[in-house]
Order: sequence, then C-alpha cells, then structure tokens
Amino acid sequence: MPGRLPLLVLALIALLTQATAAWAQADGLVMVTPRGFKLAFTGGPQDGSMRMMQFVPEGQNTENWRQMITVQHFLRDTPVEPAQLASQIAAGIQAACPKARARSLLQQPIGGHPAIRFYIYTPECANSQPETLLVVVVKAAGVLHAVQHAWRATPPTQQEFKSAEATFDQIMLCDAKIPNCLR
Repeated sequence: MPGRLPLLVLALIALLTQATAAWAQADGLVMVTPRGFKLAFTGGPQDGSMRMMQFVPEGQNTENWRQMITVQHFLRDTPVEPAQLASQIAAGIQAACPKARARSLLQQPIGGHPAIRFYIYTPECANSQPETLLVVVVKAAGVLHAVQHAWRATPPTQQEFKSAEATFDQIMLCDAKIPNCLR
C-alpha cells in the first residue's frame, strides 16, 4: 500500500523514540542503548574477524568509564556456540581473577536462535578496579554476537541492573533476508 511504512521501520522508530541516545545495528544485531549513552569507539582487527562498538554515558570515555556497553560481532563462520563462548569468557576472567563469581541467568532465544545470559562479578583482580558484567551471547547466520554491560568500581544498583536486563530483552536479530526483525 502506498504511503504506509514497512513494519520494520515502524518498529525501529518506536524503539528509538522510547529510550535512545544511540543504537547499535551491525551484522544482523539491533540493540537500543540506554538514554544518555553515546558511541565512544568502533573498530576491530585488520583481518576483519571481529567488529566492536563501545558505548559510554555522556562525560565518560573508553579509558575513564564507570559504565560501558560493548557490542562484539565475531564475523568468521565459527563452530563456537553461545554456551561455549560464555564458558570461555567466564573461565578466562576467573583464571585471571580467582575471586570472580559467575552466574547463569534466564535468557529466551533471540530471533529463534539460542542465546546465553550470564553475570560476572570481580571484587578484586590484580591492580584493576572491581568490575561487574552482564553478558548476552547469540549466534545467527554464522556470526557470533556478544553484548556486555559493564560497571566499574561499584556493582550496579538493583535498578541499574534491571534496566540493563530490560535493554538486553529488546535485542533483535535482523537480516536483509528476514522481512521483520526477530526478538
């Protein structure tokens, strides 16, 4: 019908007007960042194997941050599944920071694809500040996506944590071959 906007456009407009200052859309993953966050870094290795975006609240940067959202896309078709990557991330952090605690959280599939959500808290680790991570990993069309919301120095309040989880609940997978975004 002429004059009607496609459902995908309407859905994205609705999402963008609800919460955003920025949104991450790359390699099939769409995520609206919380109000007040801005894109602070985008890049990846020269070989093109991974792309990364980092978002921080206004007034913070990638060196001096208290909160950061990192979105990574591992672009090579890999046999690694979300649960394997989640285990590797948790094991790596726990090996470097023996007092780190990891916990799995409930995560529904995203766009029909299995996804993993977990939480890691590192109260101390060598010379670094305490850090808390909320992480979601999903794989679609051969691309492994990892999204993390990190807090530095103090753990998030219950409200901050619930807000980050609500943001993660809105992650969608989109593709030129898929007529609508899938949650």
